[in-house]
Amino acid sequence: MSLIKPPNCRSMCIDDLPAVLAIEEEYNPSPWKKQHFETSLSRHLCWVLEEKHFILGYAILSVFQTEGEILNIAIHPQYRRQGLGEFLLTRVLKEAKQKAVQTLFLEVRKSNLAAQTLYHKMGFHQVGVRAAYYPSGLGRREDGFIFAREDLR
Repeated sequence: MSLIKPPNCRSMCIDDLPAVLAIEEEYNPSPWKKQHFETSLSRHLCWVLEEKHFILGYAILSVFQTEGEILNIAIHPQYRRQGLGEFLLTRVLKEAKQKAVQTLFLEVRKSNLAAQTLYHKMGFHQVGVRAAYYPSGLGRREDGFIFAREDLR
């Protein structure tokens, strides 16, 4: 499904954290804590998707020299499957390219098939596995797939 009207994509600020944390806790079985986001605001590139002062999603990109890593990206559960993930990922790719990133990495849970489908569609491919990387509840762990994209044209 494609967007009728794209939402506003802007830099994340400290006032966005309550809404960002609510999304994080809704979708992530092992959510980031507030301090992770606060640290990211001072060290990384952070964006939110916003429509009428409502946060629809967010993304955090770390850049070091010619490599980048998408540290976190999520869309509010009620607004998934509307093209927002692709819209936000496109913005991240554009910013990474402007920062001269040559290779962009991300990790995704083995069970997150919807995200993997999007990443493949956006030119990423799996380059590795981190065995038992993510906590998945009841003392279990889930593999993380490492994805990369080298061509940011």
